[in-house]
Amino acid sequence: MIFVWRAAQSVEAVYPQGFPVKPFADIQHVGRLLASVAHAEIMPRFRNLTPAGVREKSSAFDVVTEANEAAEEAIARA
Repeated sequence: MIFVWRAAQSVEAVYPQGFPVKPFADIQHVGRLLASVAHAEIMPRFRNLTPAGVREKSSAFDVVTEANEAAEEAIARA
């Protein structure tokens, strides 16, 4: 119980107007959005990428796929 009380004290210090928790409906909405984008953008490309579908960003160790970029764009549009 002491840990919970101390954690609550530190939350109050950081968020004096209250902890910015999103309502459960918002969390569900985000989950549905991510599932929808994964179904539409990620899964069709899963194990089907060609070398042209993968590119380097800042180095050979920093790569991105067309699936990643399509998913990011879809999430940003939502």
